[in-house]
Order: sequence, then C-alpha cells, then structure tokens
Amino acid sequence: MLNLPHTAILLESGAAPDPTFTLKYDPALKQPSNWAQDFDLVGAFKASALWYYQTMARRPGMPAEHEFVQRFQYGNADTSGGIDETGNPFWVDGSLRISADEQVEFLRRFYEARLGLSERTTRLTKEILVAQDTGPWRLSAKTGACQPQGQDTSNWYVGYVEKSGTVYYFALQMGANDYGRAYSERIPITRAILTELGIL
Repeated sequence: MLNLPHTAILLESGAAPDPTFTLKYDPALKQPSNWAQDFDLVGAFKASALWYYQTMARRPGMPAEHEFVQRFQYGNADTSGGIDETGNPFWVDGSLRISADEQVEFLRRFYEARLGLSERTTRLTKEILVAQDTGPWRLSAKTGACQPQGQDTSNWYVGYVEKSGTVYYFALQMGANDYGRAYSERIPITRAILTELGIL
C-alpha cells in the first residue's frame, strides 16, 4: 500500500519530472491485461500498475527509497524486501507493514504538508489523489492490496474527504484468504460507512 507515498517520492526525487511522465510497456513483463499497456504517473496511480511503480522506484534507487520511507514514518518503515524482484518489491512482499491508524496519521501529515516535501510535490500528489469531486465534498482516496507469501490478502481503501472546511480521514483494511469479495467490496463498504456518517 505505497502508491500514494510513492507518487510523492517519484515527483520529489525527479524520477517522474511531472505527472504525465510515461513508461513504455515491455511485453516481457507478462502483466495482466489491465496493466499490459503504456502508463504515465496519473494512469499508473489510478490502475495501481505495480510494474510502473517498481520500474520507477529503481530510478532513485533503494537508498533514496529507504530515506523517504523513513522520513515519512510510514508504518514500520522496513524496506529490507528491496526492489529487485519484479512483482515482489518491499511494499508487497511483507517487509513493509502499516496499520489503519498509521495510514490515517500518514494521510494527516501529508495533507498538512508535514512530510518535508516541496509545495509542488504536495500539490501535484493531491491532484492525482482526487477520486470524486461533487462540489459539496471532494473524495481523495487510493486502493491497495497485497498478499505476503503464506499469508492472507490485505485489501485497503484509504484517503480523506474535504467537506465544508473540514477534512475527514479514513482507512479501511480487509483481510481474506484470497482476492475476491474483500477486494471488490473495500470501496463500496467504505463509501457506505462515510455516507452513513453523513460525510458523503
């Protein structure tokens, strides 16, 4: 569950000069159909295209990755899983772990510009994060999912809602034996809760 902070890392480090920075898809990667295409940063974020983010992470390299994750105080900040194994970087293989409470605290620091990032990086990342803007409220959110070897899947939906001058942060995590119901229901369940609370 690192696409949000990773987007900021790529912009801040210059690995992605801007949100339209595009990588050509290499068929040798043998990705599923929804990922088997060229992506820019915005498209990769929306599609959660792991191959794009892992390829881009290799541009600043592991020392920079580790430094940013430590600076962000993102979960246990354990990057020991590395980025060498395609499809299984540290944020998927299980070395990096984060709780729902830690997700919310990270989102709060990000939104309040307390991560030590430039104003440009924070602004562009916030723009990429917007999922829906109705006028009365704006939802900024990101899905995430992984399955460390030998463990259940972890299915996420995290973000915040801006409404009437107030910011409401949320993080939903659902575990399951395999990708399926939890994967498909994470967004509807979160939106139902936010609606019941009168936030959406």
